[in-house]
Amino acid sequence: MINQNHVKTLVLSSLTFLLAACATGTPINTPSGLPEALFDTDNKPEVLDRIASGCADRGLYVTSQTGTHVMCERTMDDLGGVFAQALLGNSYSTTPQMRVRFSAFQAGNQVRVQAHPWVETQMALGQIQRADIRTGKTASDIQTFLNDLARTVERPAPETANPDT
Repeated sequence: MINQNHVKTLVLSSLTFLLAACATGTPINTPSGLPEALFDTDNKPEVLDRIASGCADRGLYVTSQTGTHVMCERTMDDLGGVFAQALLGNSYSTTPQMRVRFSAFQAGNQVRVQAHPWVETQMALGQIQRADIRTGKTASDIQTFLNDLARTVERPAPETANPDT
C-alpha cells in the first residue's frame, strides 16, 4: 500500500524542482535587468500604440494605456498557471494573472521602453501574492517583442528645403 504522505512529499518535491528549473535563467542583458528597448523616434504616443497593438495581437488584454505606459495582462489558465498558483497561492486563490507594464519615456531624441512583467494571484481574504519575472522564457519573449518592434519604428526623414520655391 502506498503511503499518501510519501506521495504528497514526492509530488511537492517534484513540483518545487520543476518550478526552480523554470524560474532560473539568464538575466536580460539590459541596464535595468528588465526587458527594454530604444526606439529611434521621439513619437512616444506612436510607440505606446504599437505596444498596445502588439499585446492584443499576442492574445493579451490591454487593461490601461496612458501617455506614459501600457498595461497588458492575460489569465494563466495553462500549466504555467497551475505552477504559479501552487507557488504563490493555494486552492482558494484566484487564477494567476500574468501582467506586463510597459513604461515609455524620452531619452534624448529617442523613446526608451522598459517592460516590467510579473505574475500575481489574490488569496481568499484579498491579499495579493506577486512574483516578478526577470529571467526565463517570458522575459526573453518580451525582450524579443520589444527588439522586433523597435526595428519597425523609424524616425521620419527631415524635411529639406525645396530649391524650386
